[in-house]
Amino acid sequence: MLEEIVENQQYDLERMISDTMPMEKAEEAIQKMIRGENLGKILLTC
Repeated sequence: MLEEIVENQQYDLERMISDTMPMEKAEEAIQKMIRGENLGKILLTC
């Protein structure tokens, strides 16, 4: 389903995902969200 959404450009993913971080920085990503430093979603990469 995700591949279809990306392929068909149904959503502006640039606006939905505001940051990407490696999995090792998951705690830092969570803290950014709690502090309100991030207004979108943070994508964790493996």
